[in-house]
Amino acid sequence: MERLPVGLNCSSSAILIIDLILHKEKAYRHLFYNMFTRDTLNSKMLVDVILGNFMFLSVLLVWTRVTLTASVGFKDILLAILVSSYFRTFVIAMMVWEFPPPVFSIIDTFVLSSNAVALNVITGAAMIKCFGACFSAHAVKFLMSWVLTFNLHNVM
Repeated sequence: MERLPVGLNCSSSAILIIDLILHKEKAYRHLFYNMFTRDTLNSKMLVDVILGNFMFLSVLLVWTRVTLTASVGFKDILLAILVSSYFRTFVIAMMVWEFPPPVFSIIDTFVLSSNAVALNVITGAAMIKCFGACFSAHAVKFLMSWVLTFNLHNVM
């Protein structure tokens, strides 16, 4: 099955997304074997995702320890960030339907604001400090991804 444009066979695309959310094995099998190919999934992408997320969490934890006075544990911060990143599930829909590139920016903005609110709730710190911590972490993740992409394209 190819990526479906918006409006074309929406019922089967919606079913695929719902099945993915419900963790149906057939939906994951379809996604991994029919939509991801060796061209789209490679070790460079995996390095980008792992290193980007590591940098994101590292910066967020350092900012939380340095600027926020609340004594909140790593597990609490990690849980708050994971739960508040629920907008990332819309990226699954973007794999099925074709969306213009600015939609990624909109999703990132929602995730950033949701992360800031979650960090504010869990730490009780001022919202501007929570936003600064989350913005810094997202910026480092974006820059790391950009640097890896730029360097990998120059190497190849």
